[in-house]
Formats: sequence, C-alpha cells, structure tokens
Amino acid sequence: MRNAFSFLKNLLTLNLDIRPFIEESLKKVTPDMLRKAINENIDPYDFLFSYFLSDKPEIARLVKYVIRKYWNIIVEYLQPKKLYDVLSRNPENKQILDTPQGIRWLNEACQRAYNKLYYFVWSP
Repeated sequence: MRNAFSFLKNLLTLNLDIRPFIEESLKKVTPDMLRKAINENIDPYDFLFSYFLSDKPEIARLVKYVIRKYWNIIVEYLQPKKLYDVLSRNPENKQILDTPQGIRWLNEACQRAYNKLYYFVWSP
C-alpha cells in the first residue's frame, strides 16, 4: 500500500503522459480475463479500480484527485473504439471482442464504467 500511495502522490505532482502506463496495463488483459469479464458482465471500472477503492479511504481520495487531474486521458480509454483498439492488439482478444456478445459487452461496459467513474470522481 505504501508503494501505491507514493505512486499516486507522484502522479499528482508530476505532469506525465499516462497513456503508456494505461496501455501497458491493458496489455495485461488476457483472453481468459476478457472472457470472464464478458460472461460475468464485469466492466472496466470494477476491474481496474476495485483494488483502490475498497477498504482504503486514504488511497481512494488520492485516486480521485489523480483521476481528476488526468480525466481527459483516462476517459479516452473508456471510449469503446479506443478500448477495442488497445485490447484487440492481442489477436485472441480481438477474436473474442469481434463477436456480437463481445461488441455488446464493450459498448455497455464502457458506458457503465464511465458513469461509475464520473460519479466517483465528481460527486461531493
């Protein structure tokens, strides 16, 4: 937790291009993880932020500030086309996403994730 706290503090104090970090993180999404997300209707918000937001209020506050700072970049990756482009660099992920169920999940999951993230970041 100490490392996560330091990392988040650095993100707040520095002006970084976080796109490479996001894309590197998304590269770690395996076909099994993607299948599970589609089958269990898990959206990117639940997948990516649940660790930071559960039982760690001090980390959650920092995450909120970091997301606010990098909001425009982060929401780029919650656009279905952008998320598809990054995830489908793995040919197996592309095959999974190029199905009616995969397309439906991607569109719905991105919208749900955006709504949850917006509420988390901008609500009082």
